[in-house]
Amino acid sequence: MGTLISHTKMVLRSACEKIDEQKSDLIQTKNELIKCKSVKLEEVKETVQSEMKSFSDVVKSKSVSSGLSPAKIKMAVHSAMRDEDRAKNFIIFGAEEELECEEEEMSDKDLVKDIFGIVKGGDERSIIKCERVGVKKSTDAKRPIKVTVKDAETVRDVLSKAKILKSFQSPGYNFEFCNLFLSPDRSLEERISRQNLVKEMKDMIKKDPNKKYYIRNNRVCVAEKPTA
Repeated sequence: MGTLISHTKMVLRSACEKIDEQKSDLIQTKNELIKCKSVKLEEVKETVQSEMKSFSDVVKSKSVSSGLSPAKIKMAVHSAMRDEDRAKNFIIFGAEEELECEEEEMSDKDLVKDIFGIVKGGDERSIIKCERVGVKKSTDAKRPIKVTVKDAETVRDVLSKAKILKSFQSPGYNFEFCNLFLSPDRSLEERISRQNLVKEMKDMIKKDPNKKYYIRNNRVCVAEKPTA
């Protein structure tokens, strides 16, 4: 009996020693992994910092060579993003504040849907938002309607066919579609430039009303009126 107990103790002692060895190996392996991970993280950090510094240097050098500061470049990027957003908008001028069809009230979105149907352009499912621009100041005021759609292609499609509204008969409505004017959503600078072009065109019409005038590619164009 004593021999059996002694043998069992020896087996257990040997097992414990092996377990301790395995624990030591695991701890060593874990430490090596942590060390390796730290080295890799440091390498990645150095690489990122180096790339960021390189990018910063490029921006600064380009800014200096082009005479543009990083702040101006940032402003240009923001301006481009705003231009991209405006490309998905168009403006409706001349719409009554209180719209009606067959003596029933209609929303601004209903008007846009009808316009899409009349010009056979756009898809009413692409309409994201319709909102009046500005604060209503009097009962006679007709605030423009800004329409936002999903993509710029829809805007181009609708604006290219807007002239169809000029010949559309609109019985049942409390307004005439021919009195509506559809325009791109222009920036302040573009609106000022457009106003100047319109003024220039009106002056040219007064001087010589026998010709046809129109605005294209940011300039006033002249053509002979077709003879009857």
